[in-house]
Amino acid sequence: MAARSKVAKTLSANALQGFCALCAETPNLTLQTMCDLAKERGIDISISAAARFRDGPFSTYLKKISAARDLARNVAELNSAESAGTLADAAASVLMQDVFETMLSGTDDDGKIDYDTLSKIISRLRIGDHRLRELTAKLKEYERREEDYKRERAERDAAKTATIGELNSTPGITPEARENLIKKLKLM
Repeated sequence: MAARSKVAKTLSANALQGFCALCAETPNLTLQTMCDLAKERGIDISISAAARFRDGPFSTYLKKISAARDLARNVAELNSAESAGTLADAAASVLMQDVFETMLSGTDDDGKIDYDTLSKIISRLRIGDHRLRELTAKLKEYERREEDYKRERAERDAAKTATIGELNSTPGITPEARENLIKKLKLM
């Protein structure tokens, strides 16, 4: 792991974020400009120290800003009217990407890999996948039951209609008895 830059050692975490933001907002940023900006904050650094800052903390800051921009774009897409996604879907997508990148690189931003945390994340993702499969299966079962119910109801309604038709055409039944039988059939 590369040595920390003088700027990162000198500034607090919040001040370092502010300095990174200032550098990111500065047009035509050069190493000399970084030296001048640092000097305004009371930090005298060389061109090589500015290069270490550029390649270390500033590079990390730019990656995080880019990731945040991508996340915002993805969330906007997920929340569009055409999409059924949610903010949770976007967060899960970002987390999955971070987990896979960490696993592929073998290290995180600090140069280490926390296998305990990764294993917990993977376990939770597997549980989520399992629950999704269960819910999908239940949904299919409910849809099948609904179709069966609709089919059975249509068959019952057709049988009632046929029976009512037969009653109307049957001779020898008084009109009052016919009406009572039809009312009882409609209640069934």
